[in-house]
Amino acid sequence: FEMVLKDMNKNVNHVISDLAGIFFINSGKYLRDKENFLMFFAIVSVVATLRVLYLKI
Repeated sequence: FEMVLKDMNKNVNHVISDLAGIFFINSGKYLRDKENFLMFFAIVSVVATLRVLYLKI
């Protein structure tokens, strides 16, 4: 059962990393606008918090 959880955690991290990569590439075009930068910063903060919470489990 623990192995399954570890595998799931790895998969979640891969998915998050992939999404983050895609997001960074797409958002790079929009970061020149301050409003978009604030949104981007908020999303990155949430993702970072979620990753920390995942690592603690």
